[in-house]
Amino acid sequence: MGFKDLRYISVTMVLCGALFTPTAFSNDDQIENADAIHTQAGCEALAEKYGQTAFVHVRNIRSEEGNVRVEIYANNEEEFLKGDMRLNRVDVPSIDYERDVCLILPGVEKYALVVIHDRNANDKADFFTEGFGFSNNVQLKLSKPKLDEVAFQAKPGVNKMDIDLSYMFVSDHDKEEKRRKFRRR
Repeated sequence: MGFKDLRYISVTMVLCGALFTPTAFSNDDQIENADAIHTQAGCEALAEKYGQTAFVHVRNIRSEEGNVRVEIYANNEEEFLKGDMRLNRVDVPSIDYERDVCLILPGVEKYALVVIHDRNANDKADFFTEGFGFSNNVQLKLSKPKLDEVAFQAKPGVNKMDIDLSYMFVSDHDKEEKRRKFRRR
């Protein structure tokens, strides 16, 4: 099956409403799925098809603007947090202060998972205004976390994890918006 065949299949699936692009797990591949995929049931269906997935519940998203990005890296210090070395990536709209994201894992081995709240949706990580989270819920500090702290062992099926985002610097506007949202409940 060539590139044109894969492109044809992807376009056909989008036109049919599936909005799912199969991944070959190359560095530049990205999965953009309909919201149905980013549910427990959708993630279980993907795990049945591909063998293993990560179902990530992202908490502490400071605003509803931009995207939530989930990336997976191999358990290799030289590749960790190098964008061109990621194994898989999913971007979903930041539509609430919590978000579920499903990501296909290439195999049953150790990985590092990174979550970024790309508030301005510019595909760049802005350390000063955007939120970051890691597998094993390791919190952001002034330097990147150690790989052995964030590495997790994938198992067959759905690998569930909760990730709390950390923001290094938050403006008073962001704090007020969060208080306003909390009062509406």
